[in-house]
Amino acid sequence: MPSILVLDDRPETVTMLRMFLKPTGYQIVGGGSGEEGVKYLQTASELPVLILCDLLMPQMDGLAFLREVRNHPYWQNIPFVIMTAASERLYRQEIIDSGVDAFIPKPFRLMDIQRVMQNLGIASAAT
Repeated sequence: MPSILVLDDRPETVTMLRMFLKPTGYQIVGGGSGEEGVKYLQTASELPVLILCDLLMPQMDGLAFLREVRNHPYWQNIPFVIMTAASERLYRQEIIDSGVDAFIPKPFRLMDIQRVMQNLGIASAAT
């Protein structure tokens, strides 16, 4: 089953996104750090159709994970979305320079996620 990888150090955010994204028909795989994201990508039988990743996480933050993804020949084309409650101004240029596909400020609404998925051409797997 196609998946969406959700990384956030707050388990409640991962749970909320699982509920938001359940109707899309994708398997929602979650973790709490970029390191967990790397481990998932290394072992996944099928790459996710989307990565939703928090910016500020322990061990490996969202930007470090994004760089890992963009520098890997098999992962580099996975659509990558950064989510953060941090001030966008502090990180905006670094996020853009790192090759992110979209940025979603927290708190976000379901329609924000749906709009980004639509803009990235990610259709529901349920249809």
